[in-house]
This record gives sequence, structure tokens and C-alpha cells, in this order.
Amino acid sequence: MRENIIFGTHSSAELRILNHRARRSGIQHGANITPRDPRPGEPVTLHVWTGPDVEVQQMMCFYTTDGNMPSPTSHSLTLSVTATEWDPLLWGYVTHWEATLPGQAEGTVVWYRIGARTEGGTWVFADNPQPGPLLIAETRRHFGDDAVHPPQNRSGQMFAYTVDTLQPPAWAREAIVYQIFVDRFNRGVERPFIQTDDLEQVCGGTLRGVTEKLDYLAELGVNTLWLSPIFPSPSAHGYDATDYRRIEPRLGNMADFRMLVQEAHRRNLRIVLDLALNHCSDRHPFFQDALHTPTSPYREWFHFDSIYPHGYRGYFGSPTMPEWNHAHPAVQRYLIEAARFWLGEGVDGFRLDFADGPGPSFWSIFRAACRAVNPDVWLFGEIVQPPNLLQPYHGRLDGALDFLWEQQVRHMLAYGHGHCTEMFRFCLAHRAALQPGFLQPVFIDNHDLDRFLFAAEGDVRRLKVALAFLMLWPQPPILFYGTEVGLTQRYSKDDPGRGLSAGRVAMEWSPERQNTEVLEAVRQLIALRKAHPDLIYGSPQVRFCDTAMWVTSYTGQNSHYLVAVNLGPMNRRVPSTTGTLLWSSAPVDTHMPPLSVAIWELQPHGAESAMW
Repeated sequence: MRENIIFGTHSSAELRILNHRARRSGIQHGANITPRDPRPGEPVTLHVWTGPDVEVQQMMCFYTTDGNMPSPTSHSLTLSVTATEWDPLLWGYVTHWEATLPGQAEGTVVWYRIGARTEGGTWVFADNPQPGPLLIAETRRHFGDDAVHPPQNRSGQMFAYTVDTLQPPAWAREAIVYQIFVDRFNRGVERPFIQTDDLEQVCGGTLRGVTEKLDYLAELGVNTLWLSPIFPSPSAHGYDATDYRRIEPRLGNMADFRMLVQEAHRRNLRIVLDLALNHCSDRHPFFQDALHTPTSPYREWFHFDSIYPHGYRGYFGSPTMPEWNHAHPAVQRYLIEAARFWLGEGVDGFRLDFADGPGPSFWSIFRAACRAVNPDVWLFGEIVQPPNLLQPYHGRLDGALDFLWEQQVRHMLAYGHGHCTEMFRFCLAHRAALQPGFLQPVFIDNHDLDRFLFAAEGDVRRLKVALAFLMLWPQPPILFYGTEVGLTQRYSKDDPGRGLSAGRVAMEWSPERQNTEVLEAVRQLIALRKAHPDLIYGSPQVRFCDTAMWVTSYTGQNSHYLVAVNLGPMNRRVPSTTGTLLWSSAPVDTHMPPLSVAIWELQPHGAESAMW
């Protein structure tokens, strides 16, 4: 089975090289600043680099602090060259530039543009890669005609950052999230789904159906519910809204939503909505007006240009999902006010679909506006990028989904590739790289992936080990609906004609068809996570590792733990410890069976005396 691990434009070695070339050519800034999250009074250094394909005579930054967009008459400063390095993939020199903006008062929004006067006196503004024909052709070959967005002009991007002391809300750090695809979860009042064969079409789940299952979810132990888009949409998935302030009628109405929020909060369950603000439906009335009326005031709200196959820019080239022009102030106000509306209805957070589309600058002002309504709102993005490209979002969002962790865990535990040595090296390095002010929720499957149990070819042992990894990781875990009862699917999303809907199967509520062994394991692991925080956040130290087995100790202020993982095909002797077995995925005596995990709580200094 092919590993359908989604990792965007970095999913192959060839595409990683192409992206490197694109990001090191032309004039690039990418919202890279130091510090990443400026505090009041802190100066901010801008980092820019230019590739060998552009000759720069002068580099300038134009900025404002009064809310207006920068212009040639705004405050300005000159960037200086700080380094020049040879790039073997470009086969040319890359030049690094810097300038430092003065510190500002709390609450200030700094807008800026970075421009370079090139040979001949022409001004070009970052980010403007001007990718060569080969790069455009290769990227389009992989991702379609609209995957590369050549600049419409030489005006480049407008950048922004906010000066504040905001941090992720305390409750988000302890969140245990349950992701609900509303149409596939529960229809309500014990009614069967409308149909479950064609997953591109409606199955019939409702908001009332979610409310009916709140006791089940509270008993499971989760404390946060992430709902798929609930707004009016022509699709079953809802990621193409026609209105951001109403409820899709087939899912219910505003009264149903308010009841869900009220009943969830009564059970100490928080509600996170899925917001797709990168694009909307082509049936959105604003887009329809812009499409059919060249003089429409909404024309500038989207990206109309003959360079695009359909005359306008769509999400990954889709003509049914036109992308918003997030640089337009009216678009910013419209999208931000939609989010503020739902915060007023009691929503606790937003999962922000394709957050790297709008980019870091948009989320800077979005976050500040949302926090003004609810200081405890949690904002995390779907940014399918490697860690270095997540950095500009620090201080702009509260965090981003950890696709790199998902990739490694599924590679090892679902598909059985690699060995323990590779896994533990990654986990230790990745854990050490986590930033305290930037949460990275983890998951083993979601609505865009084949379900974990399907990927693991039905091997429940692998699923339980993966669930243990999920619940022991020191970031908010996300449980996809049905994974806790062993829900699987019939076809791979990579099968012809299946697509992303393959794993979005209807929830199984019949106890006879649920895997109660997995369900009980999930309940126990969630309870373990809540009862033993030092097991999650304690300092790890590897005690033993070979290609099949991995043993790590965790030390907190008053507690000591040992976790052993056997991913090999044979029984392995368990550590000789003085402690209590807290949980294991399979019976453990003197040996651990293949594909199993076990957790002990040790007496003081027990880890140091453990023997193998």
C-alpha cells in the first residue's frame, strides 16, 4: 500500500529541491523576523535574501504604525548586506540582507513592504520569486496548472506583525481534542444515516446528533470538540462556504448550534470550529457578483487575471473554490468579523484550514481581533509545511497541526517502515525543537488521510501503540471520530475515483460492530494522561534502544516513569524495575509481545536501577 502521507509541496525529494530553488530565488522575505513574536519595546530585525537571478542596487523597507498601508512616503529604512553564500542547488550566490525596525508600544500593528531597486532602476518588491519557466512547469506538473501563482505585477506582498504579549490559552495546552466530521457522526434520535456508500454525497449527520452524543464524548475523556465546517455550502464536506454567518440547513439551525454549545460547556467540553478562510465557494454571492460584473466592488476581493486557467485563482486550481485576496482591507474586515461573530456565540477556538494560504501577516491581525472578543480563544492552523516554514507563524497563531510528527508515526507504526532507532532519534530531536509559545497538536489520522487502522491493514496492535504515542506526546492530541472504536474504510484515498473522502466513513454506533478493546484502551490512555502529567511533560532520557525496542524514562518534580516499546516481531524481555505497571497494550509478564507498549510508574531512582 502506498503511504498517502500528505505533506504538500514537500512530498518528494524532487519537490523539496524545487521549493528550495523557488524560496531562494528573486527577492524573498517570507515574514521572517527576529524576534518572531515581538514584545512591547523590542526592536524587530527583518531578514531578506536575494538569489543570483536578480541584481539589487538598493533594498528599502517602507513601514507604518498607524494602521495605514505603507507607501513611498511612509517611514523607511535601508537594508544592509550581512552575508553572501554559495547555494549549490541554485549554482549561484544568495545574498542576505537585514534591517532593524524600532520597538513599538503594545497593540501596535506594523505594516511594511520591502522593495529593491534593481539594475536599470526598476523597483521589485518581496516576495517576488519570478520563478523561471522550468520551475513553473515542474511544479504545475505535480500540482496542476494553478499550483504556482506567478506574480500579477511587480508590487510584491504587504507584511504585518502585531506587538503584544499574547500566549496560547492555558486550557489549550491541556486540550484533548475529538475531531468530528458533522455529516458523518450522528443523525440524531437513533435515525439511520441517509446513505453511507457514496462518500462524496451527504450522509445526514446533524448538530443535534452531536449534542446527543456529548455524554459519550465526556465519558471518553476528551475535553475539546473540533467540528468540521458547519456553514452553508454546496458540498458534503463544507470547506467551500457561501456564507460565514449562517448554519448549513441540512446540519441544523442556529438554535441547534446554541444548544450544542450550551450543553457542551455544561459538560466542560469546549467547541472549536473549522474555518476555511483561504477560499470560498464559487457560489458565494460576492464571487458571483464579481464574476459576472466587471465593475463590481467585489472584483478586487478575488484574484482575477488571465494567467489563471479559469480567469481567476482557485484553491489548488479548483474553479469551484476561488481564493480571497487577503491583501484587500475589506476582505480582511469581512473574514475577521465572521470569526468574531462566532466568538460571540460562545465558540472557544478555530482550526484554520490551509492557513499558509492567507499567510502570517493576515493571521497577525486576525489573532489580535479575535483576542479582543475572547482573550482565551485558541487559534491553530493547518499548515502542511516542514518546521522551518512554520517559524514565521510563531506569534501570529497559537500553533499549527504537526504534520511532520504524523508523517513519522504513520511511516513507522502504520506502514511498518524503518526501525526504533530512527523513531527515537526523531522523537527526541522533535520534542527538543518544540517552542513553548507555539502549540503543535498531533494526530494519527484525519479527514484527508486513510484511517490509521486501514493503513495498518487492520492490525489493532499497531493502532494501540500509535494511540499510546499520541496520548504520551507533550502536545494536544487529536482523536479522529471513530478511531477509538476501530473504524476503518473500504478503499484507499489513492484508488482511482476515491479521493479524500475515502476515510470519511459514517460513524459506527452499533456496539456489536465496535472494537471495544480499542475503545477501552483509549479511555485508559486519556485517563492516564490526565492523572500523570509528569509522564507527558517530564524530562525524557533514553535508557535502551535497538532496531526493535525502545525504553525511555521520564522524570518530573515528584514522579518517575518508564515507557517500553517493542516494535519487533519477537517477544522481548521487559525491564527489571521497582515500580507499578500503569498500562500496557498487551499482557506483560517477564516479556513484552511484538508490537506492544508498556508504562510503569517507578519508585524514586527506579529508572537508574532498571536493568535489561
